[in-house]
Amino acid sequence: MELSRRKLLALGGAGLAGATVTLTAAQLREGQASEWIVGDHGGDYGPEKDISDAFNKTIKAKGSRSGRVIVPYVNGLLLVGKESLLIPDNTEIDFCDNVIKLQNGASKYLLANQKTSDVISGRVVIRNATFDGNKRGGQARRYDRVTKDKVWGDIYDYKDNYPGFCLMFDRIKELIVDNVKIVDPESWGIAHFLCDTASFSNISIISQSGIGLNGDGITGVATRDILIMNLHGYTNDDMIGISASRATVQEYSIFNPGQGRDVESVTVRNLRSEQQNQTWSMVGIGLYFSDDKTIRNIDIAGVEGCFLKHIIRLGNYWAMSSATGIDNLEITHLHATTIYPGSADVYLFSGNVNQLSVIKSRISRLLTTSPGYYNGGENAVLYLENGTVGNVWFDNFIYQSEFLSVDNALYNTLVVCGVNGQVDRISFDIHIISDKSNNYQLLKKDQTSEDITTLDIVSCLSNSDIMTYSNMTNSQKVVPGNVFNVKICESLGGESTINRAGGDVWIDGTVDVAGDVLSIPHWCTPRQPKITRCYNRDALQQRYVARIDTQGAIAILQKPRRVKKIIFDGAGWKCI
Repeated sequence: MELSRRKLLALGGAGLAGATVTLTAAQLREGQASEWIVGDHGGDYGPEKDISDAFNKTIKAKGSRSGRVIVPYVNGLLLVGKESLLIPDNTEIDFCDNVIKLQNGASKYLLANQKTSDVISGRVVIRNATFDGNKRGGQARRYDRVTKDKVWGDIYDYKDNYPGFCLMFDRIKELIVDNVKIVDPESWGIAHFLCDTASFSNISIISQSGIGLNGDGITGVATRDILIMNLHGYTNDDMIGISASRATVQEYSIFNPGQGRDVESVTVRNLRSEQQNQTWSMVGIGLYFSDDKTIRNIDIAGVEGCFLKHIIRLGNYWAMSSATGIDNLEITHLHATTIYPGSADVYLFSGNVNQLSVIKSRISRLLTTSPGYYNGGENAVLYLENGTVGNVWFDNFIYQSEFLSVDNALYNTLVVCGVNGQVDRISFDIHIISDKSNNYQLLKKDQTSEDITTLDIVSCLSNSDIMTYSNMTNSQKVVPGNVFNVKICESLGGESTINRAGGDVWIDGTVDVAGDVLSIPHWCTPRQPKITRCYNRDALQQRYVARIDTQGAIAILQKPRRVKKIIFDGAGWKCI
């Protein structure tokens, strides 16, 4: 039986009883060259001991040589108190499933990388650990070192202070964190700044329950390319936070915005919000751009669970309006909901998004089962204010709600354009599921808005065969697009109705064109004034001319002699 040095350490003395172990000199040299064992280079190492000295001495012994640092498994807690676990460039650490806890009142990063220059460099890999930030142990955030910038004012740099992060990574060329659990962080669980690429996989984060505790999960500032796979748990703020140029904690600016840069890509795979103490994570993913720095491409696939305020929140926190924003945001396989009334699933509060797509997804208000919270169905799927989205595309989208008729005056609105919120074009391929009446609305616009929105409806299935214009929108600043595969039906007075399907418009019932003027709804009007020449079907020689203008008014320009009025009886015009 041959065992590696790492396996020997993991088994411990008791595990070797009766085992025949043969290690050749070559294997020993190979093990010594490739693995650096914490505890072999001085300092205390063992259960309930402060291992920071032993860890940092091992790092110093390794120096710039290649190889992994191994933290041998112990049955019990490993503590960090005297100093943070400090990691240089080009270091890989396997914590061997140990639990590492910050000591009471230590008030420092549990783990951080250490730089010798401002250059973005190196590769850092962290695997297989539970990190306990021990917020309950009286950690105190520290903002005692300030730099006064002539442009940006007071900066409490994250490198020189302790804003409560559990793990902190700074200016790394390639960062990999895998199979890590974060519990009870003082503020953010994992913070990364100015990295070129950062990859996080199989991460669990559990923060304290509450609101306004800055308890983000994984938050990055000015990292160019970010990949997050299989993140689950509870956070009292953003589960994932991405910022291009700014970071504030408790109103303290901890990052100099002059160092900000564009974020090239954000990829998220499998994010799950889990209930804790009868509440849920505040926000799923926060995307924040500022100072003319943008977030280019965002690809989110697989989001599950309930969120208190927003599933996705995006905008510029540091300006009411912003010319910058996001190039492309694609969301697929979303199965989630917000549970706090007046919230929104996707919320743009400032800035611009060129393209936003929600594909193969379901918003299910049936998920709102948390005691103390309710959602009367009024939460929008997409809410925009102080910002613009160029194109919105709902493709193979399901909206399921048991609240569709709680209040007949309260529409379940999919897209809301609030104050200074605008969307140029929306395409719907949607299925609305409910056993109750269809008091839904696809698009609601602020009544003061003068902006035009084009609406394409590829498909809209619901529990009713009839869609009225009020189901489509509340605004006259909405025009049907080139793809309009639904039938809209609206009363035109009496028992008559006007209908539109695609580009075809027709009237069912009898309409009396009294006073030679009839007004039809704007959604049936031509884009250019239209002249029609019609004949009385009983007397073809009695011809008249009608003009339909872009405001919906039908004026009889030429009326046959001895005709008092013209009516439409469902099959054609008739002169009387």
